[in-house]
Amino acid sequence: MEKKRVWEIDFLRAFAVILMIIYHFAYDLYMLGLSDIDFHNGFWYWFQKLSWTFIFVSGISSGFSKNPIKRGIKVFGFGVALTIGSYIFIGNQFILFGVLHLLGFSLICSSFLRRLNKWLLLLISFFIISLNFYVSGLSTDSYWLVPLGIEKTGFRPFDNFPIIPHMGIFTLGLATYKFYYYKRMSIFGFSFENKFVSLIGRHSLLVYFIHQPIILGAMNIYILLFK
Repeated sequence: MEKKRVWEIDFLRAFAVILMIIYHFAYDLYMLGLSDIDFHNGFWYWFQKLSWTFIFVSGISSGFSKNPIKRGIKVFGFGVALTIGSYIFIGNQFILFGVLHLLGFSLICSSFLRRLNKWLLLLISFFIISLNFYVSGLSTDSYWLVPLGIEKTGFRPFDNFPIIPHMGIFTLGLATYKFYYYKRMSIFGFSFENKFVSLIGRHSLLVYFIHQPIILGAMNIYILLFK
């Protein structure tokens, strides 16, 4: 029997993935010299912050997972594959600790975290997020501290989602599961299911993994043919 899914989780996950695809499309245009969008200020700066929705919803979803360690290792493996691929094709802007690394690491940790009281989870999430005020602006000459949110001098990775503060957002999602989704049911009294949206939501990590190579490949073909 197919297990019943919580429709709003799939919907939010699909919504977040679509937003991230739009952002990466715009950022790839900038990286390849096809646009002069300013990503450090204004609309696109705040648009990028919507990626936190994906991390938050992933935290909620981790509460539903039967084997978060196995799933976390798999997701982290996808992240390592992106690291290798981006190092080969992008060079010094390679993805050292992107969203897949973060989610894989967080899922593995969630096997322990979800045993904790919901209020303690809430406290932990705020603590991790608050650490960002301390590490923000710090720099180092080592790559090893980049996953903790400490910048490496001269290193501007293509995709960067360090543990601080982002694992705090994931943990906040897990706390939300404990508060509202522990019965594994929708909190709404209605359903707004859509097959296409549900499909993206169910396979959001796969969509995230493959969308960048497709976008970059298409743009590079365009440059070769028309530039």
